[in-house]
Amino acid sequence: MPNHQKTVLVADDNSAIRFLIRSLIEQAGFRVVGEAENGIQAIERAKRIHPDLILLDLSMPSVNGAEAASILKQLMPDVPIVLFTLHEEKAGRALAMRIGVDLFLNKDTGLGHLVESMRALLGMTTTEH
Repeated sequence: MPNHQKTVLVADDNSAIRFLIRSLIEQAGFRVVGEAENGIQAIERAKRIHPDLILLDLSMPSVNGAEAASILKQLMPDVPIVLFTLHEEKAGRALAMRIGVDLFLNKDTGLGHLVESMRALLGMTTTEH
């Protein structure tokens, strides 16, 4: 069975954060196939490229991450979605879980666990890089 590199869409309105996340996950063997700076772009790009996993910032202009996640879960129910934020928000976490987001991470404390969490969501073993 051929091993294909897992693809990821990264959406964050901060280009420096997108660069950091892209660098982190590409070093771990994932392939970033698209980036977006707001929820509208994230939805449009996800529909076009069909990534294996979507990373969404909670706070984005136009359409926020929770709204985008809700739409994306309807369009692509089998694609794992990770929602992340700079702030620890209990309300945001509760909303994310109601929408069906697969993982909610705090950027300050959760980025260290991002790669292993992505591998777990995609059912990858530690040897699949």
